[in-house]
Formats: sequence, C-alpha cells, structure tokens
Amino acid sequence: MRRMLKNCYRGAKRRFWRLPYKQYREVEWWQHDIASYVGWYTGKIPSLYGIPAPTPAMKVKGADMRESALLTWIDVMQDSYPTRLAVPRDYFRGQRILDVGCGPLPLALGFTGCDIYGVDQLIHRYKRLGYPIEKFSSRMRYIQSSAEHIPVRDHAFDAVISVNAIDHVDNFAAAAREIARVLRPGGIIRMQVHYHPPAICEPWGLDDEIVLKHFGGLGIRRVQEHVADVHERVMGDGEKLVVWSNRD
Repeated sequence: MRRMLKNCYRGAKRRFWRLPYKQYREVEWWQHDIASYVGWYTGKIPSLYGIPAPTPAMKVKGADMRESALLTWIDVMQDSYPTRLAVPRDYFRGQRILDVGCGPLPLALGFTGCDIYGVDQLIHRYKRLGYPIEKFSSRMRYIQSSAEHIPVRDHAFDAVISVNAIDHVDNFAAAAREIARVLRPGGIIRMQVHYHPPAICEPWGLDDEIVLKHFGGLGIRRVQEHVADVHERVMGDGEKLVVWSNRD
C-alpha cells in the first residue's frame, strides 16, 4: 500500500511538471538536493559529498537561507571542475567554453579568465525549483537546450567540457556529433565520463570503445581514471570516472 501511494504521488507530480519520466526523475533529484545544501549550510548535515559543513567565516549571505546555501556551495567548490578535469583553473584563459550538461550550479566558474556558457535542457525547471540561476554570476550564460540540438552556429566555442554529465543524454551519437559541430577546428574537448550500468537518469553504459567510436574523430585519448569521485564518494563495483581529452 505504501509503495502504491508513493507511486501515485510521484505520478501526480510528474503530470504537474509535464515531463518525460527520465527528466522528471532528474528534476526530482535536484529538488531533493536543495534541502541537502540547506542542511549542509546550517550544519545539520555535517558533510555533503565529502565536503564538511561551512564555518561561519566561509558562509556567503544571500537573500534567504536557500540562496545563501547555494552561493556558499558554489564558492567552496571553485576547484571542483578543474580538479575533476585534471587541469589548472586558468587552463581555458582567453577562450569561450561550453559546459555540456551544466546543471543548476555554475561550477564551471572555477575556470578563470574565460567566457563560459552552459547548456542544459532543464534550465527553466531548475528555476521553478528555486535555484536562483540569474543571481549566481554574470560570467555564466545559460542555453536551454538538449546536447543533441544546441542552438548556436558552427565552431562557436574554443573548448567544450562536460563533467560527469554526458551519460545523461538521450542520444549519445547525436550529442557527440553536435559537440563536434560547435567546437572550432583545433579546439579543446575535455570530459569526465562516468562508466556504470545503465540507469533511468543515466541511460548509457559507457566504456572506452563507445567513447572512442563517437568522439575519436576529435583526437581524444584517456587522460586519467579513478574509482571514486573528487569528494571520495564511493561508487559501485565496476564503476569509474575517466577523463578524456584531445590535449594534455
């Protein structure tokens, strides 16, 4: 009975959001995460994804508790993307970069001296959940679109990055073609790719063969591999994170 009621409630929420099931589950995950960030900010959650709750000196003040928590998390996580992609923060200096699957938190702001764009098909949904996207930073410009159909001209970006997100796309081959289209000739591609069994929100069971089949034309190669993420969150058996790039 409890499971039936839970499924009925979830179905009603999904109809409210008017989303395909996969996108609904992604929105549901990010909605839950807001409460986690607030709990981390207030100290009720002593550690979130391996990051200790902030001290008073670390806290950024926003318009309300939720905004304060999100702004503080972004500030604390400035080194997250550079660390995950195994490059220094000024690696993309002077370039225009695109973050594929950026999510509601502009962690690509960890890169300095560059113009940053983020593409995600759920941007408007993140706003409805309460993520104050417009208040985070004017350095991050958002494109509401899927990775399979990015509404920009050919060769628009000097670099394309993706951090533990490319496995979320609906059509991996189409996303790879679109990334190749928007990247200028000789541009940099650098991705952290999560290898895992297929799941609802991450439908692709990726491996070296699949990645090379679709991105090999860009000259990518393995740069780094590890079996826990940057925050030491333990993954399942056989899971790993692999950094791919066409540059050292």
